[in-house]
Amino acid sequence: MVQFLTINLPIKIQLIWDSWLKVVNGAHIPAVDFADGLGVFISQILYWGLLLYAYARDTLPTLKRNHVTPKP
Repeated sequence: MVQFLTINLPIKIQLIWDSWLKVVNGAHIPAVDFADGLGVFISQILYWGLLLYAYARDTLPTLKRNHVTPKP
């Protein structure tokens, strides 16, 4: 967890930020840089979306299963 917070997460944030800037400034940079930024940005969005989906898929049924409904 410490490695993720101190190394992996800052690198991922930097990668997303740089690719977002390439996409936003698409008219001022070469087409290859724009395509690179767009590809990286889309791949990171898919990565984080699937990670969030897997987390929710595994934790939400557990939360609902442990919920106790009151008896009438």
